[in-house]
This record gives sequence, structure tokens and C-alpha cells, in this order.
Amino acid sequence: MKKNEIKNKNRQKLWIKMLLGISLPVIMILVIAGFMIMSSVNSSVSGIVKNNLTSDSRYLSKQVSSFLADYIATTQTGAGTSEIVNYMKDTKAGERFAQKPEWKEIRSSLINYTVIGQENVLRVWISDFDSSQVITSDDVVTDDTFDVTTRPWYAVKELRKTIVIPPYEDTAVDSLVISVVSPVVDPQTDEVIGAFAYDIMIGQLSDVLSQFKLGESGFIMLMDENGNIIYHPQEEYLQKNIADTDISQELKASVSSRTFGDVEYEMNGESYLGDVNAVEGSDWVVITGITEDEAFAANAKIRNIIFGLFALVILLVIAAIMFISKNITKSVNKLSYAAAQIAEGNLDIEIKADSNDEIGDVAEAMGDTVVRLKSYINYIEEITEVLNYIAVGRLQFELRQDYAGEFSKVKEALFDIRDTLSQTIYEIKEVASQVNGNSMQLSTGSQILAQGTTEQASSIEELSSTISEVATKIDDNAKHTVRANESMGRASSKISDSNRQMQEMVEAMNEINARSAEIGTIIKAIDDISFQTNILALNAAVEAARSGAAGKGFAVVADEVRNLAAKSSEAAKNSAVLIERSMKAVEEGSSLADDAAANLQSLYEDAGQITSTINDIANASQEQSFAVSQINQGLEQIASVVHTNAATAEQSAASSKELSNQAEMLQNLVDKFEV
Repeated sequence: MKKNEIKNKNRQKLWIKMLLGISLPVIMILVIAGFMIMSSVNSSVSGIVKNNLTSDSRYLSKQVSSFLADYIATTQTGAGTSEIVNYMKDTKAGERFAQKPEWKEIRSSLINYTVIGQENVLRVWISDFDSSQVITSDDVVTDDTFDVTTRPWYAVKELRKTIVIPPYEDTAVDSLVISVVSPVVDPQTDEVIGAFAYDIMIGQLSDVLSQFKLGESGFIMLMDENGNIIYHPQEEYLQKNIADTDISQELKASVSSRTFGDVEYEMNGESYLGDVNAVEGSDWVVITGITEDEAFAANAKIRNIIFGLFALVILLVIAAIMFISKNITKSVNKLSYAAAQIAEGNLDIEIKADSNDEIGDVAEAMGDTVVRLKSYINYIEEITEVLNYIAVGRLQFELRQDYAGEFSKVKEALFDIRDTLSQTIYEIKEVASQVNGNSMQLSTGSQILAQGTTEQASSIEELSSTISEVATKIDDNAKHTVRANESMGRASSKISDSNRQMQEMVEAMNEINARSAEIGTIIKAIDDISFQTNILALNAAVEAARSGAAGKGFAVVADEVRNLAAKSSEAAKNSAVLIERSMKAVEEGSSLADDAAANLQSLYEDAGQITSTINDIANASQEQSFAVSQINQGLEQIASVVHTNAATAEQSAASSKELSNQAEMLQNLVDKFEV
């Protein structure tokens, strides 16, 4: 797969990750918020609907209660009038109402009671429980077969309160009729002796209820205490008991248990929200209802609006994410391309990310990194140049770069190497110069000593010849003695000079030996510097390896430094070998010089004895023969010593010459370094 294809694939992954990473949580939050909002809306709407239904049911119950209130009050008033009470008290069992003299007055009073709510009142009637009779305002009087105890309104005898009798169909008027019945109580015995009642047509009440609308599907239902439906907008439910309808059990249970408040139920296969409320002054209940579809129709609209808004928000979020991700991936692509170029070693690039955010900071940092890498290349080139200078012996150099970061340690190390090598080479130069000068002096002194020894040998030969002549010509002893005395004076002076020169040569040899030891120390320091340089080169190679591709050039420099350290160590070892040989030669020369000094000292002493002997010859001729014999023996010894001194002087001169050559070679090696 090509690099561009990989980059495009990576951009797609980044785009997808950003889209999924941002849009999914936003969508989830919006969905959760939508459900929460809808739940809250549903709860609020449900509460509003229930509150409205409760308010409506209370209002309607008050309307029904107000409708009944006048009749209830009138029946209670009629049941308490003395005229009605006395009339019933005076009516005995088996006595007929119509036969009593008060009949006409009672009938007239009943007719007068019908004036109240005349449009609704069907009749007003009274019932005497003792005689089991009923008389109405429309001239209906029951006969002997009528039994009041079988009538539902007879319950007032036990209840001792006004009751509303459930509606019934009155065929005469073809209308539902209810009876409002109040007990007639004998004040003396406190016994219920009869009832005063109104028969009321509820058609007007139905008209009032039918005019009250609850939305499109809402309805009002009026029910008595037994569960009989007094009013319902659908005729199929009128005068039916709720137990015999298809209304669900929730509403039936609420009515039967007299549990008032909101209720949810089903009717006609639809779900309804409703409220059950009692009608004050009776055991009736008012029930309101509205279908859930209509009740929550607003919910659907709100839900559609919310979902539409959420969908719009999601689209806007996705569009924003796509726009942002496009800008981000564009900047990231530029940075990725720049990083690939840097990885391939191409530093001639311009890194730009048209962004003022963190991506712009990364681009700026990568640009600084490229600049820093370029400066590292300059560091490496300059370090290579400096190491080449050191390799050819040029120790005077300057570093133009600033060497920031870890490279500052390399700069310090190079300056330390320069200063250390310069100081060491300078000291070696000084020592080599001194060794060269001392070796030249030693060589000159050795040559002079050899020449003097040769002259001494010649003098000894002449002296021997002279003594031979003395032996043959004893007569000329005095003259020869004087001449011998003069020769011995000269010889003594020369021997003294030789002895002094030999002492100087011994001191020079000791000085050379000390300087050679110092040179060995210097060579050891050079070897240590080479070792430390080699360690530094190894560390530099390790750091270059850790730097990866950027450190390859520096690894080459580290190898060159290590090679230079190896060459320096090798040169130091060769110099040490040469100096060690020179020191051995100096030691041998010093030993020979010591022997020569001892012989010269012995010669000087013998010369003194010869002088004394010559003086003795001059003073005592008689002892000339013996003295000549002693002189010949001494001359032989002197000749032997002189020859030995001559050989030693020649060897010392050769060693001094070799030491001088080696010192000159060391001087030439050191002169290659520019300090």
C-alpha cells in the first residue's frame, strides 16, 4: 500500500473517530434529554388534563348539587311545616286522606309548592306511613292496596334525612324522574311519621350537562349511589347500571368504593382519563372522561417539534464536526508529511499549519526541531573539521557554533583536548630541546676527552722513551729529571682538566637520565590522554547510536576520534621505546664515565707520585735505578689506563652522538604539532 493511501486511510479513521466520538455522545445526550423532556411533558400534560378533569367534575357536581339544592331545601321546609306534620299526626291507620276535612287545604298547599321550579317539577306529594297513603298535587291518591314500605323512599324512616331517589321512567311525561324525599318527624315523639317529596323531571339537568363540552371526545356521566347511570351523552348507557356496561373495572371499583379523584379506564374499546366527584347533598357522583389520544394530542405535536429540533441539532452537530475534522485532518496531514520528510532526512522543508490552536503549536515546535537538526549538522561538520586539524597536528582551532544542549559537552571536551595536548606538546618540545642541547654538549665533551686521552697516550710513550734513555744514559739523569718534571707538570694539569671534564660529563649524564625519566612521565600522560580520548570516542559512538539516523554523522566523527586516539597511543608507545633505549644508553655512558673518572683520579694521584719520584731522583741519584724500574712499571699502568680511557671516551662520544640524534628525532616529531 502506498504512503498516500495509508495517509488517506488514516485521515478517514481520524474523521470517523471524531464523528463517532463527538456525535454519538451528543446524539445520546439529545435522545436522553428528549425522553426526559417528553416524560416531563407527558407528566405535565397528564397533570394538566387531570386537573382540568377534576375542575370540570367539581364544577359539574356543583351544578348538579345546585340543581337539587332548591328542591332539597323546599322538601325539608315542607316536611317541617306544622300543617303537614299535624295532618299526618291526625291521620290514623285505615283513615282516608280524601275524607278528612283538611284535604282541600293540604291539596292547595301541595299545588303551591309546585310553583318552585315549575318547569321541572312534575308533582309534589306526601305520604303517611301509618295509613300507608300517598296524595299528590295532581289529585292522585293511593288506595288500600298501596304499601309505602315497599317503596325506595321509605328508607327516610330509617335514615332520618333527605334522600334523592334514583331516576325512573315516567310514562306519563316520557321523561326520567327523580324524587327528592324528606322525612316528616313528629316533634313530640321524634318519630318519622311520613315523607314530603318532589317528583322532578331531570330533562333540564340533562340539557345543562349536555351543553358542557370536554374537547371533542370528552363526556360527562351522572350516576346514582347504586351505580345507575342517570346521564350519559350516549343513550345506550342511560338507565343502565355501570356493572352491566363495558366500562372497565377501574372506574367501577372507584364508584363502588366511593373513591373520588382521577381515574384511568376504558370504554368502547378506547382509553380514557377521567375524574370521579361526589354531588353534594346526595349520594350521586359526577364522572368526567376524555380519550387519551385527545388528551395527549398536544404531546404528539410537542414530540414532533422536539424530535424535529433534535434532528436539526444533530445535523448541525454532524456538519460542525465534519467542518472541524476537515480542518484538523488537513493540518495533521501537513504535519504528517513534514514528519515523513524529516524521517527521510530532508530538512529543507517549511512546516506551516494554518491554525492558532495546539496543532499550530505542534507545527511551530516541529519547525524549531528542523532548525535545531540543521544546527546539529553544522555542529557535526565543524567537529569533523576540528578533528581533521588535530589529526594533522594543528591544535590551534576555534568553534564558531553555539553548541546548545548536549553538544555543549562536546565543545568543552574539544577545548579540553586542545588545551591538554597543547600543554603536553609544549612541554615535550621544551624537554626535547633541552635533551638535544645536553646531548650535543655531552658529545662535544666526549670528543674532547677522547682527544685528550690520545694525547696522554702519546705523552706516555714519549715518557717511556725518555726513561729508557735515562736507563742507558744515567749521566744525563739530572737533565732528564728536569724535563720529566716539566712533562709531569703538564700531564698533571691535563689530568686535572680531564678529571674536571669527566665530572662535568658525569653530571650531564645524570641530568640526561633525569630528563629521560621526565620524558617517560610525559609519554605516560600522552598515553593516558589517548586512552581518555578513546573512551570519549566510545561514549560519543554510543550517544550517536541512541540518536538514530540523526547521529550517524556523529558516529563517523567518533570513529575518527577513536582512530586518532589509537594513533596517538601508538606514537606515544614508540616514543617511550626510543626514550627507554636512550635512557639505557645514557646509563651505560654514565657507568663508563664513572669508571673513567675513577681512572683519571688514579692517574692524577700517580702523576703526583711520579713528580715526587722525579724530585727524589733529583735529590737522591743513588736511587735512580730503582726509581727507573718503578717508573717503567708505572708507565705501563698509565699506558693501560690511558688506552682504557681512550676506548671509554670513544664509546661515550658514540653514545652521546646517538642520544643527540634521538633527541633531534623527538624534536622533529614534536615540531609537527602547531601549538
